[in-house]
Amino acid sequence: MKKILRERLLNKLLVLKDKNFIKVVTGVRRAGKSTLLIQFQELLKKKNPNVSLISINIDLPEFHFLAEKNWKEIYDYIQSLLQENETNYVFIDEVQNIPEFEKLLEGLYVTSNIDLYVTGSNAYLLSSKLATLLLTGRAYEINVLPFSFAEYLEFTGKTTNPDRAIANYMRTGGFPEAVGFVESGESYVYEYLKTVFRNIYENDIQKRHTIYYETSYNEVVKFLIDSIGSNVSARNITKVLTANGKKIDNKTVSRYIDTLVESYLFYKVNRYDIKGKQETITA
Repeated sequence: MKKILRERLLNKLLVLKDKNFIKVVTGVRRAGKSTLLIQFQELLKKKNPNVSLISINIDLPEFHFLAEKNWKEIYDYIQSLLQENETNYVFIDEVQNIPEFEKLLEGLYVTSNIDLYVTGSNAYLLSSKLATLLLTGRAYEINVLPFSFAEYLEFTGKTTNPDRAIANYMRTGGFPEAVGFVESGESYVYEYLKTVFRNIYENDIQKRHTIYYETSYNEVVKFLIDSIGSNVSARNITKVLTANGKKIDNKTVSRYIDTLVESYLFYKVNRYDIKGKQETITA
């Protein structure tokens, strides 16, 4: 599949290189976090062919042997790979899959010859002890979104008719692999996006939260999709779903929304009001 350099994000990583932070790359699954770090590693190798790179992704077959190990054993494994008297660039993909990953990160952070980069697809990553690292200035978050419209144009080369291109972009979105299906037909795009959502639901939502009524959950998702850019509230959603015969309450809807935001499927935008106190009032 064709790749584009996400220069804005790569430049940010270059600015942060060798700075005393844990670089935390977050965002929804399949948005391109792993590809971004691969591109960054290629830049490092281009600058220095002998650079020490240690990259771990427990989801890959070659690292399955680490899946059953605890954080200390993984820490010891990384320590065994370090080169002395030089900076070692350590990359850990989907770090939240490692039990007690925050202890692993703290241990690597205090190792003087490590520059540490991690990715995560769930806001649980930031709600854990890692949040303390962020708040105390020891970690720096870089949020990765699917392709912007400019990146979509660069990827597809559809620059001659921008009106048609933006209409297609609005329908299919900017997930890199979904954009790669555009020429094959939108039905393939939609099937791929369903697969992505199912993967997020099963790995980032169901494993951390109890969803008793999947049908009602999907109704909340559809409501939010239909309401993009509009003011919404749990009470409003509950009222509509109840009127349509669904048994659900405000508390459950709020919890469902939180799981979707936690998985980076939706982002909350606070309502702006010139009178600041009005921002705290929900419809």
